[in-house]
Amino acid sequence: MALFRTSSVATHENKAAINDFRDGCPATAVYSTVEDEYRCVRERVGLQDLSHYGKISVTGDDALALINHFIPTDLERLPINQLQSSFILADDGRPVCELLIANFGTHYLLLTEGAPAEDIEARLKTAAAGMADAAVDNLSESLGLLSVDGPYAWELLKSFLGLGIIGTRYLEVVPEQMIGGVQVTLCRAGKTGEYGYMLLAPAAQIVTLWSALKTEGERFGALPIGTRVADLCKMENRNVSQHQEGAMAGNVLELNTRTMLGRDKADYVGKAALQTTIANGVERRLVGMTFDDALSVEQDGMQAGVAVNFGEHPIGKLVNVGYSFALKRWIGLALIDEAYACVGVNYAVGDHAVRTVSAPFLFNRSLTIRPQEDSYFT
Repeated sequence: MALFRTSSVATHENKAAINDFRDGCPATAVYSTVEDEYRCVRERVGLQDLSHYGKISVTGDDALALINHFIPTDLERLPINQLQSSFILADDGRPVCELLIANFGTHYLLLTEGAPAEDIEARLKTAAAGMADAAVDNLSESLGLLSVDGPYAWELLKSFLGLGIIGTRYLEVVPEQMIGGVQVTLCRAGKTGEYGYMLLAPAAQIVTLWSALKTEGERFGALPIGTRVADLCKMENRNVSQHQEGAMAGNVLELNTRTMLGRDKADYVGKAALQTTIANGVERRLVGMTFDDALSVEQDGMQAGVAVNFGEHPIGKLVNVGYSFALKRWIGLALIDEAYACVGVNYAVGDHAVRTVSAPFLFNRSLTIRPQEDSYFT
């Protein structure tokens, strides 16, 4: 078995000098500049290579029971050709990875982020060995995944798919679509807070698909976006990043993001820990904060792990931070002791004054765009 998966898009773009590394797979951190890529996804269309996502198929009569064993949500009522988001948990309630679960009728497909696909595959196969009919197949090498995000992502895809794209609902799956001569499965989902569409296609054709989107995307000012901008957009809209705050949470409920739980579910991994937390209350919560707007874009020392203080008293730590070009200031997320996890309070991170705020941080442009009436070209 290879030590890590490959990214044919990263190889095609030849950006090895600024590559990131995600979930056992090379990933491009920045293609052009952070600000250019940010403006692109917030104002036009951004293209993402999601090769690092795991793609794991689960089939058989016990497929639903197997997946339900690992997640706090209940998969029982997920309709065919729909998506459900969740987490795989550890026994102590920590999030191991994020999930998007697609119900294809004949099987479920798990799109995982935050842990190597091989690790998730091993967890599933160990549990499946005790079931009568559940098969786990890691398709991460044979399936590619791209994402199209931005206020006009729908209009770029309309160039290939026609007006039907406008009626595609959030968390809907649309199989057997053709883009640039490549058959894709379209998933209406994304983590930037803008219009978002994930595209599954055979890995052998993913560069062809990427090139078709880039070529047509030139009309819309589309650019590839790397992991740095994707992470920033997630934070601005309070979509969890398992690579940042998720990795530092001691319990999924600390993430403070309306985590869905199946209260009537049978036992699942982490259930006892979550029940104890619900009964006793969380010790920390994830809270958004803004920094003094006088800080420069290139401010030194802005990194996760720095203590958050109330006077001289440490009350938590910064777990994610970035410069918001829309707000023209630094923003961050911190895990703060429950008694101090309130909105509208002034604290300090190092030498910098911060103020806790409600999230999401932004009102996205996509919320003002009506595809039936608006266009990038008007």
